[in-house]
Amino acid sequence: PRDMEGSYMPVFNAGLSFGKALSSVSNTKIFKTSHQVGHILSGLIGNNIELGAPFLSVHMSGGTTEILKTSVLSGVLNNEIIGGTRDISAGQLIDRIGVKMGFDFPCGKMMESLISGCKSNRLKNLKFPVSSTSGYFNFSGSESYGYKYIKRGYENEDIIHSLFISIGDSILNGIETFKNEEYNQVLLTGGVSANDFIFNYIRENSKKEILRPFKELCTDNGVGLSYYPIFKKKLEKY
Repeated sequence: PRDMEGSYMPVFNAGLSFGKALSSVSNTKIFKTSHQVGHILSGLIGNNIELGAPFLSVHMSGGTTEILKTSVLSGVLNNEIIGGTRDISAGQLIDRIGVKMGFDFPCGKMMESLISGCKSNRLKNLKFPVSSTSGYFNFSGSESYGYKYIKRGYENEDIIHSLFISIGDSILNGIETFKNEEYNQVLLTGGVSANDFIFNYIRENSKKEILRPFKELCTDNGVGLSYYPIFKKKLEKY
């Protein structure tokens, strides 16, 4: 999942074995990297990101919501966790509330579609409290509020609209914690970054340059991984 000690999962043995077999029969070099780096590399395709200085990456997926200091060290893409959720991820929050509403899993795309035609001035702004400190935040309280609003009979559109704004505000508060640092660019990656509502909300309300992969690559870290050997040559000059 990540390039760090203790992050390994046995399920990755299948991919590693297949890669080794292909490397052997084709007499080509094998490169080992991680799921997270794959998502970030997908975002570097087509975006003009300055690699000579650290930038922020926000990995938002079904299992992860992390704010990362991304930098190139000795030709390797390095990611240091400096913020994000301390409990459930943004993707889990969206899916749990969506399933409670009756949507099929995964729910994000259908939930976004439901509010795409709604005028914001007719939607109720429900509060989803999120506790945050020093770039970190917790979403479990928002999950409880979502269940409460569903039980009280609020319209799904109102709940979704407010939920997405709350997630956007949490990410904004997290990245703005580092306003005194030289992080002028922020790359949003992972499946949740494909959510146009959340992405546009963050982009419109941040003073930093907010980027993401091509939309069809937000959920696809495989393209980034296949790009890694080519991209590695670019990294070697840093």
